[in-house]
Amino acid sequence: MWAWGRNNYGQLGQGTTQDRSSPAQIGSDTTWPTTDRNQLNGGADQGIFMAVKTDGTLWAWGAGRNGGLGQNAVADVASPVQIPGTTWSNVAVGMYGGSAVNTDGELWSWGYNFYGQVGDSSKTQRSSPVQVPGTTWSKPFMGFDSSGAVKTDGTLWRWVRNCLLYTS
Repeated sequence: MWAWGRNNYGQLGQGTTQDRSSPAQIGSDTTWPTTDRNQLNGGADQGIFMAVKTDGTLWAWGAGRNGGLGQNAVADVASPVQIPGTTWSNVAVGMYGGSAVNTDGELWSWGYNFYGQVGDSSKTQRSSPVQVPGTTWSKPFMGFDSSGAVKTDGTLWRWVRNCLLYTS
């Protein structure tokens, strides 16, 4: 996997905070996802990147403020670090946090939670993954003040500013 661009939080995953104008490899590992957007997510505006490796492990790097990397810490990390948990299938990155679905269909979220976007019925910042109720989740999504996921039956669930919205 290769990355370049803005790197003020270490979000390029190359062990530094130096901006890159040309592609540089993220470590020597070859088990990163290649094209599946459900398994690789992030962006310079968020300062966070996350990826599910081919073995199902979940990795994060970049801006750790507000617990956004799921490492039980609030420090920036310039190289990929594993997020604890089971075998993961899909990941989403928001402004200051992330969420992921494991192969059991469980949804886990962490990070900035001022508007309740972690989905645990609180407004408490979470620096480690917490489970969102239910076991039939398929694809998570996150934004700045809202997040949600699609269930395996195709229904869309979204929580905004600590309110749960449902739409079919």
